[in-house]
Amino acid sequence: MVDRTSRILLVAGGALFTEVCGALPPTLSPAFAQDYEWAWRIFQGSRTELIVVRLPGAEVAAGLVLIQRCRAANPAVLILAVIEDDPLLAIAVLAADVDGLATISLNATTLGGRIQRLLRRNPGLTPAGSGGQERGGFFFADAKVRDDLVVEFRDGIEEPIRPKQHAMLRLFAGNPGRLISKEEIGAAVWGYEVPNGGNSIDQYLSALRRMFRRHGHDLDRWISSVPKAGWRVGVSAPRGGAIRPAQEAPHHPSLRKGAAGRPAPSYKLASA
Repeated sequence: MVDRTSRILLVAGGALFTEVCGALPPTLSPAFAQDYEWAWRIFQGSRTELIVVRLPGAEVAAGLVLIQRCRAANPAVLILAVIEDDPLLAIAVLAADVDGLATISLNATTLGGRIQRLLRRNPGLTPAGSGGQERGGFFFADAKVRDDLVVEFRDGIEEPIRPKQHAMLRLFAGNPGRLISKEEIGAAVWGYEVPNGGNSIDQYLSALRRMFRRHGHDLDRWISSVPKAGWRVGVSAPRGGAIRPAQEAPHHPSLRKGAAGRPAPSYKLASA
């Protein structure tokens, strides 16, 4: 019988992943798949939020196909790849847009800790027992970016985003007017140095620009590139606007209030 109730799917990890299961909180309830085809069968129609997949050298191509299929089916799913200690292999796997990378040399306790850190770094995951009802978030570029990895646009359309895109938008929204370096984005989004010489940041921003543009939002009004330095929010805004905290968002009256009864902080343009 196919188990589609687990939040974490451990794929092709053998004895190591069995030990990892013992290092995780019981509420995470991992499911196991011995091979990539069985993993795909489990993933379809499941509530899986994180896939931890081992990619042995001889099976990397098949494993990357699984990653691509799962990404296409659910862009918001987190993927942690476990590989042999090979720098060239690491570059190839990072190009597949995984959310984390670990080597097979790690012991079960360390790998379990890596999994939990990845979960904490991506607040879009639904906590066990919450029923998926919490839809907090923040506003950026006149759109609501929800913590369940969905963007609500002012035309009423919702689109899913990937965890790295969410983390990048949260970083920009929380630092209006400040120069944000490539290294800072790497630490906040990837948890380590930006892969591909920083081109990954441009690729993510380009994808976000296209998504927002489809719904009449212009990210170029909000995010500007500072050559050889990084990115800044608000400096290229029209009307010479400054960034100020927004206590409410008229486009999205359904914004949930926080624990203290106040809307989540966000930012919008204010006339100078």
